Amino acid sequence: IAIGRDGGRVAPVVAIIRREGVGGVLDDAFALPERQAMARQELRRLAAAIDELPPRCREAFLLARIDGLPNGEVAARLGISRNMVEKHLIKALLHIRRACHEFF
Repeated sequence: IAIGRDGGRVAPVVAIIRREGVGGVLDDAFALPERQAMARQELRRLAAAIDELPPRCREAFLLARIDGLPNGEVAARLGISRNMVEKHLIKALLHIRRACHEFF
């Protein structure tokens, strides 16, 4: 599973989860198989929701939330205003929340 950047698929969700957490379910050899399957399903849904975002919105989201850049840095990299970055982030978060409502 990967999430897209600039229309390509570059960042594996599994790498993000290993770096960020999700309760360590995928790395936990003792986790119940049902819980591991549920975690994988959640990751697939999250990746799909991110892939559905418009390209600029997706890029702003990935830079801010995955790469951890402040909004000002995201704005500078994308050549847009901080206000536009905030609008992209709101749009992305609302979309992801709707798409993944049963998990979050």
